[in-house]
Amino acid sequence: GGNPLSHPDLERFLAHLKELKCFPNMTINQTHFIEEFERLKEMRDKELFYGLGVSVFNPDEDLAHKLLEFPNAVVHTIAGITTLSMLKKMKTLGIKKVLMLGYKNFGRGAQYYNENIRKNIEELRQNLKEIKTWFKVLSFDNLAIKQLEVQNIMNKEEWERFYMGDDGCYTMYVDLVKKQYAQSSTSIERFD
Repeated sequence: GGNPLSHPDLERFLAHLKELKCFPNMTINQTHFIEEFERLKEMRDKELFYGLGVSVFNPDEDLAHKLLEFPNAVVHTIAGITTLSMLKKMKTLGIKKVLMLGYKNFGRGAQYYNENIRKNIEELRQNLKEIKTWFKVLSFDNLAIKQLEVQNIMNKEEWERFYMGDDGCYTMYVDLVKKQYAQSSTSIERFD
């Protein structure tokens, strides 16, 4: 969480990972992406990170234009916060890769959950078959898969080919601040 670009030793840390043959990805929000665009390009050109996730809250032409310079960039959205109209706008702007995360009715998310978020999730679920055609890549975390009932818009062969398995099969959650890990970010059971 937070802004990785604010860390004073970020470049040094990423250079060390590169020496170890690790290929880090980074996720930042739209504001930091725009503000630190030139710095991000320099870091990318030095091959300090591979993929870039950009959490988007207001898709616009400036964002779409800048994303074109990062072929490995994926727009991150949250079901319920991101609306159908926002996704339509992303399609119109030519955004190609979208990751839809489920709404975590857990931790801070529990206090913000309301009827509008529920309605937005339902509208996305009802229109998912069409949304799927709007982007070159549309992917989901397991929570979004459940909330949006993604399996209903795929045939059996597609599902078996693309579904990576339940939480904990290929992924896990690590909280480096609290020094804990868990099966997923919504798991109540956590370990030191």
